Amino acid sequence: MFNFETALDKSIREITAEVMAVADFDIEDGIIAFTHENIDKAILIKSQLPGIIKKAGYFETVAKALDDYIAIATERTSAVKGLFDVTSLSGFNKTAIKAIQAMDYSKLDGVADKFIVGVGEKFINSVATGKQLPTLIDETIKQAENFKNEALTQLNTMQNVFRQNLEDQLAEEVGFGEDADDVWVYQGAPLQANSHKECIWALTKKAGSPYFTDEEKREFERGGGVLTIQHSEPRWNCQHNFFMTALTREEAGLA
Repeated sequence: MFNFETALDKSIREITAEVMAVADFDIEDGIIAFTHENIDKAILIKSQLPGIIKKAGYFETVAKALDDYIAIATERTSAVKGLFDVTSLSGFNKTAIKAIQAMDYSKLDGVADKFIVGVGEKFINSVATGKQLPTLIDETIKQAENFKNEALTQLNTMQNVFRQNLEDQLAEEVGFGEDADDVWVYQGAPLQANSHKECIWALTKKAGSPYFTDEEKREFERGGGVLTIQHSEPRWNCQHNFFMTALTREEAGLA
């Protein structure tokens, strides 16, 4: 699978370095001078940001990460065929996956747009208010870090949603969940100190964890309630999903 975080980190470093390289404002008495020349430079920098982001490979990185949707669907569809001994499953067809990729690309493109607006306004305001250049540089670095974190959060969440939608589609095709004895397993990345409280509960504290009946799964995905811990949805940055199992409720300890 494509390592989005590593590639994204490289792109953000290049974006930050390029922005800093063009921030050559005239300085007077230790602050950015409020001159027509500096205002023009700030406006020019804002107009250059889309090109800087593209040159750093951000959009190429996003496209490569979203290409994983095909691999995710292919791998899981093959596994489900073996689990339930079926010969034909469509899951999400390639047309549907391409449509999802396009929507998710737009979301990550929006993260870049937010950075462009924020940095552009920051540069113009810094000239207008006479800010010190080191302060502007520090604030720009922080905005770049926020850009990286937001893009990573968006991708992690979108891929998580895609995996679950895929699993639910496959479940519908094989009729999973129609039998009261059907059991889901909640699984994914190892728990960490900053894992969601609901994930910690689902994996270690719930009766019969990490297994869920179909009713428990549906309630959990609505945000919890009587049967499951209450939480907010979507589960941002979550790396856990519900997957079908061949276990019975008794075998899973849910009887």
